[in-house]
Amino acid sequence: MSLASSTNVGQLCVWKEIAPQLMDRSVRPTIYAATAIQHRSRGQDDMPARQIQVIHPADTVKVVFGAGDEYRYLATGKSTDGEYFLVEAIVPPGGGPPSHIQTREEEAFYILEGQLTFYGHDGEIAAGPGTYLNIPKGAKHRFRNNTKRTAKMLFFFAPAGIEGLFDDFSRLDEPNGELEAMLGTLNAIGEKYGVQYFAD
Repeated sequence: MSLASSTNVGQLCVWKEIAPQLMDRSVRPTIYAATAIQHRSRGQDDMPARQIQVIHPADTVKVVFGAGDEYRYLATGKSTDGEYFLVEAIVPPGGGPPSHIQTREEEAFYILEGQLTFYGHDGEIAAGPGTYLNIPKGAKHRFRNNTKRTAKMLFFFAPAGIEGLFDDFSRLDEPNGELEAMLGTLNAIGEKYGVQYFAD
């Protein structure tokens, strides 16, 4: 079932073309000229000074692979004081994880290029560039690239802490059999991070 982008599909919420003015560099904070700017976290004088982090396209960052996808770490809990984990994902045709539930984090997606299909409890959504999705804690979901074109998106988790799951999965061999045969391994790793995987 294909649903309109403004429809609430169970707990999987979608907004099209949210806040396009945020994409206008003229209204963004001017932080691009420097790679680091000193400031105080949350305006508290008694908190340690942190730096504004800027990553340019050519900068080297940690990259891991899993579920057929490439994940480029833009921000981890170490750099965000544990507030969130931000990733740029490259999803080739056929890529995407099995259905799963996160019990500790909110998750959000913003599609940059290509198209991905997201599956929730009540249906599916074809998400193209400019589509934003929010996945509440406890909402079963998955995504898949059903097209012949590689897709790119940003996704993040709040709070941080699930980075270890991606690190652990990146050390596994890519599955070459039935998903059911891999579920035991996936859930043994996921249990440490409050994540459960399903065969559907």
